[in-house]
Amino acid sequence: MHILLQSFARGWISRKCFLYDAVSSQYTYYKFPCGRTFPENFTFALCDTVVSYETEFKEIICQLDGLCSFFENIEPDTFIQFSNLKILSLFGAFDHGVVYSGAFQNLENLLELLLSFHDSLASHFTIQKGAFQGLSKLRVLEIKNYNFSAEGYYPFKELSTSLESLSLKNSVVIDMCDILQSIQHIAALKHLNLDDNKIHTLHNCCQAHPCGTTNDLLNLSTLSLRENPLHKIEVGSLYYIKDIRVIDLSGTELTVQDLLMSGIHKIENISFSGMSHIGKDLIERLCQTAYHLQVKNLILTQNDILDLSSKALSKCQAVETLDVSYNFMKYTEAGILASLKMLKQFILSVNKLTTINFCPLNQTITVSITHLDLSYNSVLVLKSNGLVCMDTLQYLSLENNKISIIENLAFSGLRRLSELNLKENRISVLEQHYFTELKDLYSVNLLGNNIHEMSEGVFKDQASLQELHLGNIMKQLSLDISELQSLQTLHLQANDEITILSSKPRHISSLQIFKMHGPRFILEIPLPALKQLHVKGNDDLFTSSESICFFIHLETLYFQSSGTRKASLTLSKLYNLKHLYLKDLYYTTEYNLAGFELVFQNLTKLETLVLVGSGFPYFTFRMFKDLTSLKSLIIEDQRIETLAFEVFRNCINLKFLLFNNIIFQCTCKNAWIVLWAAAKRDMILNVQDEVCAMEYQKSKFVSFLDKTCDISVQFAFFLGSTIFVLLFIIFTFLSKKLGWHIVYFVYIIRARLAKLKGQKPGRIKYKHDVFVSYSSKDEFWVIHELIPNLEQKGPPFLKVCLHNRDFEVGKDIVDNIVDSIYNSRKIICVITHHYLRSEWCSLEMRMATYKVLAESQDFLILVFLERISPYEISAYHRLAKMIKKKTYVEWPEVKKEQLLFWERLKNSI
Repeated sequence: MHILLQSFARGWISRKCFLYDAVSSQYTYYKFPCGRTFPENFTFALCDTVVSYETEFKEIICQLDGLCSFFENIEPDTFIQFSNLKILSLFGAFDHGVVYSGAFQNLENLLELLLSFHDSLASHFTIQKGAFQGLSKLRVLEIKNYNFSAEGYYPFKELSTSLESLSLKNSVVIDMCDILQSIQHIAALKHLNLDDNKIHTLHNCCQAHPCGTTNDLLNLSTLSLRENPLHKIEVGSLYYIKDIRVIDLSGTELTVQDLLMSGIHKIENISFSGMSHIGKDLIERLCQTAYHLQVKNLILTQNDILDLSSKALSKCQAVETLDVSYNFMKYTEAGILASLKMLKQFILSVNKLTTINFCPLNQTITVSITHLDLSYNSVLVLKSNGLVCMDTLQYLSLENNKISIIENLAFSGLRRLSELNLKENRISVLEQHYFTELKDLYSVNLLGNNIHEMSEGVFKDQASLQELHLGNIMKQLSLDISELQSLQTLHLQANDEITILSSKPRHISSLQIFKMHGPRFILEIPLPALKQLHVKGNDDLFTSSESICFFIHLETLYFQSSGTRKASLTLSKLYNLKHLYLKDLYYTTEYNLAGFELVFQNLTKLETLVLVGSGFPYFTFRMFKDLTSLKSLIIEDQRIETLAFEVFRNCINLKFLLFNNIIFQCTCKNAWIVLWAAAKRDMILNVQDEVCAMEYQKSKFVSFLDKTCDISVQFAFFLGSTIFVLLFIIFTFLSKKLGWHIVYFVYIIRARLAKLKGQKPGRIKYKHDVFVSYSSKDEFWVIHELIPNLEQKGPPFLKVCLHNRDFEVGKDIVDNIVDSIYNSRKIICVITHHYLRSEWCSLEMRMATYKVLAESQDFLILVFLERISPYEISAYHRLAKMIKKKTYVEWPEVKKEQLLFWERLKNSI
C-alpha cells in the first residue's frame, strides 16, 4: 500500500499510508477500517501501521482534513504539520503506550478525536495530564478500551467548554459520578456515552460529592448506559441531569421501576432492548414505566417478545414511536392499533409475522400512524382492506417477506402513502388494480421479484410517481413511460429484452437517473433530461451513434460490460460527461484494440474516470489528450503493458491518481510517473496491491523502482567500470565470432576518413541504387511488385540489390550484407510480421542503422507492407525509436493509391 510522497530520486513515496480526496473516496474502499466515514469534501489519509508522521508526510503539500492511523506513543508536536486537521482517529497498535502531555496542542482546528486502545483490561496505556490541552474547537471526543479504573484519573478538566459529545466505551468506568464531576465545567456537553463499562449502581452524586448550588449544572440531553451490569438506581441519582431527553438502558440488569425514583420526571426517548431477564409481563411493565415518564419513543428490540396484545400495550397509548424489531413475534392481536392512538411510527422488522391484522374490524376507525416497517417477516398475502385504517400512512416497508398474492383493494385507504417498498418478495404478476388506490405515491420498489407478467397501464394512476424500481423482469416487456410524467428515477432489472417507449409522441421524459441491468434494452425515445445512467450487461447500448444521441446531456455514466458480445465502445458524443465508470471491458477492448485510443475522444468536461478491469493494454498520450478537465483517475484490476511517458500531459487539472491491483512491466521507463507526480506538488498518487512482471518473475512495482532505478552516482561509476572490464574480457574471447562487427567497423572508419578528406557523400560511386532488406516469405511481393516498378518502369531505371540474386557466391553472408549495404545509395526495409521475426532481417536493419549513424546521412527507407500495431512494434526497440524520428510509407491496398506510392518511393531514393 503506497502513497507517493516521500523521497524517491526526486519524487516521493510512502509504504504505509493512503491518501484520498473528496471525489476518489466515493469510488474506492478503505482497506483499513477506520470506524467512520469522512465527509465528502475532506482530504484524508489512512495509515495501516505505526508511522513517523514527520517523515511520512514531510513533503505533503495538500492540507489534510482527516487522518486515521495506528499509534504506539503520541508525543508533543507529533501532528505539528497538521494544523488544518478536523478529524483524527487513532488506534493502539500494541498493548502499551503513552499519550503525552501536549500531544494534540497543535491541532487548534480539530473537531473530532477518537482514541481506541488495544484492550481495556490487558493493555498498559497512560493518558498524561494535559494531553488534551490546545483542543479549543473540539466538539466530539471518543475513547475506547482505556482502563480509567487502573489509572484513577480522568483527564477531562482541560477539555474545551465547547465539547458537545463524550464517549467512553469499554473503558472500565465503575462510578459514573467520577465522570460527571470531571466534566461539570463543560456547559455545551449534550451527549454522554458510557456503554459496556463496569457500572453496577447509579449513585446520587450529590451525596458522595456535595454539589453546592449547582444541582442542575449538567445540560446533558442524551445518556447511554448500554451493556453495563447495572442493577440499581439510587433515589435522586439523575436529578442533576433531570432535563435529559434520551436514555439507553439496553442490556442492563435493571427492573426498570427503579428509574421512576431517579429524579427524572420526563424522558422523550428510552431504549429497553435486551431486557428479557424481566420475564413475565415484560411489555406491560416497560409500558407502565414509559407511561409515568411520558415517553414518546420506546425501543423494545431483542427482548424475545412472542406476541403483542392490547392489554400489554394499554399504558403505551401515548407513545408516538414503538420499535419491537428483532424479536420472535409470530402474531399480534387483531385491531391492536386501536389502543395506540398516538402512534406515528410502528417498527416490527425482523420478526416472524405471517399476517397483517393491525386495523380494527370497524373500518370507520382510523389511526394516525405515518410509518410502518414490516420488513424481514413472513407475510404471505396482502389482504383486501388490511391497511384501510391507516389513512395517514406515508411510508410502508414490506421488504423481504414472502408475498406472492396482492388482493384487490389491498392498499385501500392509503391515500397519503408516498413510499412503498415491496423489495425481495415473490410477486410474479403486476395487475392493473394493484396500485389504483395510491394516488400520492412518490416511490415504489419492486426489485428482487421475479416478474413474469405486467398489465398495461399498471402505474397509470400514479401521476406523482418519481422513483420506480422494478425487477427482476423475466420476459420481454414494453414500458410506456409517457404514463409516468413525473418520473425522475427508473431502475430496471431484467433477464430478457426491455423496450422503453412513449405512446404520446410529444411527451418529453423528465427522467434524470436511469439504471438498467440486463442483456438488452431498446430505447425508442430520447431522454433529454437524463443526467445519470447505470448500465450493466447491455453491451449494444453504446455501439451506435443513434443510441448515443438519446443521452446528449448525460453527466454521469456507470457501464459494466457483460463480456459476452463483441462491440466497439462509442462515447465521443457524450460532450457533457463529467463522471465515467467503466468495468469489465476486456472483451470489448480485445475486439477493438486498434481503436481504443479514441474511446475518450471529445470528453473535454470529464472530471472523474474510473477504469476497473478495462483491459486497455497500454496507456498513450493520444488516449488522454482530450481529458483536459480530468481531476481524478482510478485504474484497478488489470495489466498495463505500456505506460507512455507523459501520458497525462494534457490532464492539467489531475489531482488524484490511483493504481490498484495492477500488473506493470518491470522497467525504469515507468519511473517517470513518480517524478511527474512530485513535480505537480499538489498531486495525490496512490499505488496499492501492485506488482510488476518481468519474464517469469513478479515483484512489487514500487520496490522495483526503488531498488533498480535509484542508483547513486558513485555506484553507477563503479558498475560502469566493472561492466567495461567484463566486456573487454568477453570481447577478447569472442572476437572470432564477432568478426563481422570488425569488418563493418572498417567500413565505418573509411566513411569517417572520407569526411575528413572533404569527400562528399554525393560524389561517392555506388554499385547499386538501393539495397532491399526483406523476409524470404515476402519475396513474392518484392519480385512481382517492387523489382518491376523500380528497375523496369522509368525513368529513372534503378539498380536494385537483392540477397538471392546479387550476393557473391562463396562469400561469407555477413560480408555480403555489409558490402551490399555500403555499396548502395539507399536501403529499403520491407517491414512485415515475418520481417520482425527474422534474425537475418534484424541483422540487416542493424547494419543499416550503423551506416546511418556512422555517415550521418538519411540512407534508410521503411516500407510497411502490413499494418502493425504500436504495441507489437514496442517490443522491437530499434524499430520503435526509428519510427518516432523517421517518416515511413505504407503499402496501399487500393490500386489507385499504389501509383502515388511508387512515385513517393522513387523520389525518396
